[in-house]
Amino acid sequence: MYRRPVPKDDAPDEGAPRKKKKRAAPPPSGSVALSRLQTLVRAVTLTTGLVVSTIAVMGVLSFVTTNGAGTLVVSLIIVLGIPSLVTDRLLKRYGGAGGLPFVGDVFAVTLMAIAVLFLAATPVTKHAFRRQGDRFAEGGAKGLAWATYALGGYAASVPDPATLPPGTPGASSSAAPPGGSASSVAR
Repeated sequence: MYRRPVPKDDAPDEGAPRKKKKRAAPPPSGSVALSRLQTLVRAVTLTTGLVVSTIAVMGVLSFVTTNGAGTLVVSLIIVLGIPSLVTDRLLKRYGGAGGLPFVGDVFAVTLMAIAVLFLAATPVTKHAFRRQGDRFAEGGAKGLAWATYALGGYAASVPDPATLPPGTPGASSSAAPPGGSASSVAR
């Protein structure tokens, strides 16, 4: 691009005081509040989608293996790999525009979509949720067991290991009544 030279008459004087640049006015308070709300919604969606998706995939993988740490690692790879792939494709398509908020939004929407798919398919996935809830209860994680049973559509009644007679396994499916699990089916 060609630039025309500046004539000497229009050139700024070296000794003349420079004009101060005007600072941009701060954004109105409404946009700051909206930005904070967007950040809060993004954080809640990311957290909820990640936890529910990971528990659901762990439940499905628990039919293949009984190794808890391996199940967690593989499920995290799967759950974080899908949004990473989607983000990569979208960034290539739109030329990398949007930055970190765009990546966070894509991760949040993708993780929540995975979670909603597992929850919408509860007639098929409820056994995976129950099995994973049983595994959490066996490990002593009563809160996670209760939440996992609830995600599968079960009314959870996780027994306290301290109140069980000695020698009884903690809320394992082998200790469940015939035809049920450690949780009672309410729905």
